[in-house]
Amino acid sequence: MTIPAAESSNNNNKQQKLPIVGSESIMSPKKHGTSDTPVQQNLRWNVNKRMANRICNYNRHFAEPAGYFTTTRFMRNKGEDQDETDAPQPIETKRLSWATFFRRQPNSSTQPTKAPTTKENGSTTPRTPLTFYDSNTGKPLFRIMQAGGRSWNEFVRESRHHGWPSFRDDEVIWENVRCLRNGECVSQDGTHLGHNLPDHTGNRYCINLVCISGRPTSGSCNNSSSN
Repeated sequence: MTIPAAESSNNNNKQQKLPIVGSESIMSPKKHGTSDTPVQQNLRWNVNKRMANRICNYNRHFAEPAGYFTTTRFMRNKGEDQDETDAPQPIETKRLSWATFFRRQPNSSTQPTKAPTTKENGSTTPRTPLTFYDSNTGKPLFRIMQAGGRSWNEFVRESRHHGWPSFRDDEVIWENVRCLRNGECVSQDGTHLGHNLPDHTGNRYCINLVCISGRPTSGSCNNSSSN
């Protein structure tokens, strides 16, 4: 279901300069790396828990392999949950540094423009917003397919183009997300998420799927949809 409070918050964000910059202290050492808790036991879309724990909590400079999100159940099921009994997806032994990641990014002139629309093939397609939750805490971090926002196909097209899930300003739940001055994107609870890599259309938050594959907790549902 859609929570009106979340929509109101997004409207308020339009009046605020984005991204919202956080303090480096957010990522200070805690009980479990930069977080107080490890990743959840039952992460969504069958993502690799070991890789998630490392990237979320013991990492500031590395990312999941390019295109990893396309190998998971996330793509096969268009973000919907299901029974996930297969073995976790294998991970590459070679980690990708952000320096290498930046070099792989296409020139901004070749990037597709954002087309915020609810129409595909000339007709309006009703959608249910899809919310992504912190893999550690279960708090909502990003939401796509909102009214007036990008469709699933538009989101996937841009994400495939870059190799990682890519979100825009109006798809970030800023109550729980901050960007540090160096561009690192993190949750308010100390989960490393990815980086902000702006292009000619605006801010683009390039995020590791393993860091946003949590399941909502009872407290987090107050600010999120049920997807």
